[in-house]
Order: sequence, then C-alpha cells, then structure tokens
Amino acid sequence: MSLLILRNLLKTFGGLVAMNSVTFSVDEASIVGLIGPNGAGKTTTFNIITGNYRPDSGEVIFDRKDHPQDRGIGHRPDVPEHPAVSGHERP
Repeated sequence: MSLLILRNLLKTFGGLVAMNSVTFSVDEASIVGLIGPNGAGKTTTFNIITGNYRPDSGEVIFDRKDHPQDRGIGHRPDVPEHPAVSGHERP
C-alpha cells in the first residue's frame, strides 16, 4: 500500500517551470531517495509534500490525507531562519 502518492504535480515560479508532471508513489515501510542535479526540483518537491508550497496543479496524498495541515509531516529548510542558532537552541 502506498503511504505517499504524488500525481501530476506542476509548480512554476514566474516563467520557470520547477516541476512538470511529477508522479510517483512510496510504499509503506520502504526507504527511498530522491536524487538529481541542482535545479531538478528536489527541494520544491519536498516543499510541496510538506505544504510549504502549493502546486499549480496535481495532488499529494500522504497516509490517505490530501490537505497539507492534516499530513502530520514537517520540513527543516536548507537555510535556517536564524543562522546563528543551532538546531539545539531556541531563538
């Protein structure tokens, strides 16, 4: 059974197409990786899965939930909001 399903995701930033027709699923209890060159859309994909970005079209279903706030997953950005603060400190 698929725990994560992405169907026909499209995300653009102005005239730049960051991802187009991205479709894949991840089965429960599996370990997978998302690899690709810089600019391939890996971070955009994670930002859409976590609800930080909304896709222009397509859908994300995690654990049978299609609303980002109901998915119960989060994301630690590549660049911290407070660069001088480590992961163990609070701002």
